[in-house]
Amino acid sequence: MREQFFGVAEGLRSDEIQSQHPRAWEEWLEFREDHAMPEGETAREFHTRIIAALGVIAAAHQGQHLIVVTHGGVLDMVWRTARGLSLSGPRRSDIPNAGFNRIRIADPAKPEDIEIVDWADTRHLADLPPQPTYDQTRHLKNKD
Repeated sequence: MREQFFGVAEGLRSDEIQSQHPRAWEEWLEFREDHAMPEGETAREFHTRIIAALGVIAAAHQGQHLIVVTHGGVLDMVWRTARGLSLSGPRRSDIPNAGFNRIRIADPAKPEDIEIVDWADTRHLADLPPQPTYDQTRHLKNKD
């Protein structure tokens, strides 16, 4: 599933966004669900797209076990939905690179009813150097 679309900031590093689109960057740091980078997708639009896609996948593969490879933003939407959290605010779940997250959607007609079976499992990476975990709050620390 495709990551959130960031419009004019798509493909730019955070320092490039800060220098080229300083106001958009400052507004993004507020992590509001209805904010979008210019020409981009809001968290609410992104969430709607992701949950709808999960419904399509669950309906097409009902009763099966699947592996879906995706990005941190998608996983954040899954986590927030399963935990009943707001779409506003920085990410609150661990989403390590190459981590396994197991979820269950019992009824494809209700893809928003997500059960988290296991989250951020990195046991398969035990013999590798520590893997990075993206932390949105690091931007807030650098804001002042």
